Amino acid sequence: MPHAISDVHFRDAVNCFNRDEWLDALLLFEESWLIHRDSEHKAFVQCASILKQLHLGFTASPRLLLARAQVLIAESTSTTGIDLADVVAQLRLLQTYLPPVDSETFDARQLPAVRLRWLHE
Repeated sequence: MPHAISDVHFRDAVNCFNRDEWLDALLLFEESWLIHRDSEHKAFVQCASILKQLHLGFTASPRLLLARAQVLIAESTSTTGIDLADVVAQLRLLQTYLPPVDSETFDARQLPAVRLRWLHE
C-alpha cells in the first residue's frame, strides 16, 4: 500500500476534489504536500488550484499550472496510489476546453468533470 493512502490529509483531499470542493481539496493537498514534499503531491496542489481558478472564471494562471502539473506528474515516482496516467489524460482534455488566450469570455460550466481515481479501485 502506498504510504500516502495512510495520509488522512491526502485521502480527504481526494474526496473533496472528487466532490468539486476545490478550496477544501487545495488546503488538504497542501497539508499533505507539507508532509511528503515531492513532485507528485505538489502536482495535486496545482490540480486543485487549477480547477478552483477555472471555476472562478480565471484562465491565465491555470494555463501555466496545467503545463507545470503535467511535468510534475511525469517527474513523480507514483507514491500516492492515484492513477497518474488518467490524471494526465484528464489535464490534457481540460486544456482543450480553455478559450483562446485573447478571449474575454469563459464559461466553466462547460468544463469536463475531473476526478482522481485510485489505481486499485
